[in-house]
Amino acid sequence: FAKAAWANALALGIVEDCDIGNPGTVSLPEILSADDERRQLSLSLAQMDEVDSASMDSLARGLPQSLEELQLSFEGCANVGDETVRVLMQGLPDNLRVLSLDFLGCRGITDTGIEHLALSFPPQTQKLTLHFDNCTSVTSIGLRALAEKLPNSLQYFHGTFGGTEINDTFHSLSDLRHAVSADQSLSARLRKWMASTPQILQPARR
Repeated sequence: FAKAAWANALALGIVEDCDIGNPGTVSLPEILSADDERRQLSLSLAQMDEVDSASMDSLARGLPQSLEELQLSFEGCANVGDETVRVLMQGLPDNLRVLSLDFLGCRGITDTGIEHLALSFPPQTQKLTLHFDNCTSVTSIGLRALAEKLPNSLQYFHGTFGGTEINDTFHSLSDLRHAVSADQSLSARLRKWMASTPQILQPARR
């Protein structure tokens, strides 16, 4: 019931109190979190401007601790940003094994949001899918944080970053770490070249 009603209740602003006839009696986060037999949850809140830090807090509190597989889509949610990501990640159940997060087109997410995400993965995560396409403020800085902090338990990784500074897709953790290593090597060579040829960067004197 809670899963099926969540998107409609969010649109109406009644997630925390959704029985208009009996106020204070029906809370979707309380109902969902009490479902301690649930192992899998898939929920799409795509294209909903109502998704913000407050509504994400409600969702995070509603996630059953029994979950082992979670798939969430926030594609095109205009009010999803760094703080929204932080709130979600802090509420993820510790027992998660499979996690898929779709933030395609969430332009409020920056490298700070990626860092929040990177620092908060459940320790037992084995399969991870991330979509940050068209999150135009995400750069190689965020990607580096992700590569460094992904849990050692990870066995499968797929990440898409098209339409960002990175503009690439990674099909494995080794792909991701190789790209970060190559970027760091290129940056180091560029800094060395700039240090050795400072005159090229100086404006010509008249």
